[in-house]
Amino acid sequence: MKTAERNSRIRWADMFSVCANGTAGRNRRCSSTWGWKQEKLQRWERYFLLTSPSIEQLTLEDVRTRSSNLHGAMKRLSDATDVIYIHVDMDGLDPREVPGHPLTVPGGPTSIELAAALTEMFKYEKVAAFGVASTPYGEKDQTGISRQAAYNLILGAAKGVQQRRPK
Repeated sequence: MKTAERNSRIRWADMFSVCANGTAGRNRRCSSTWGWKQEKLQRWERYFLLTSPSIEQLTLEDVRTRSSNLHGAMKRLSDATDVIYIHVDMDGLDPREVPGHPLTVPGGPTSIELAAALTEMFKYEKVAAFGVASTPYGEKDQTGISRQAAYNLILGAAKGVQQRRPK
């Protein structure tokens, strides 16, 4: 990487820093010195990626209806990369399915709706991995509804793999 470009990236990283101790903002120092410049640069790169105009977003309706936009996005990803990893945070689901989660979002898809979309996504050969995170358990899922929602998602992914067309 050219020195001027690297220095420019580091300056931007200084401006958009978030430190491991939770402080954030312009030109804040991190509490530890280990890798703080690298940490700042990585966080800035993540910020840039998330706000980049080249990032495509699907609507909830695209997910619910498994629209052509969903398939278009999967085709573009398949053409652009060797492996696709799909990750689901349970707090994005319909709050009725994750009642013990403290960060639910109103209006999220049901696990059945998202599982149907996952089935479509996993039909693409380059989709190779799946992660489900932030699943309430124990006292926060006494009825087992959140566990069942996670199972629904896993089943949707497995169905997609089973439905892949042979080469």
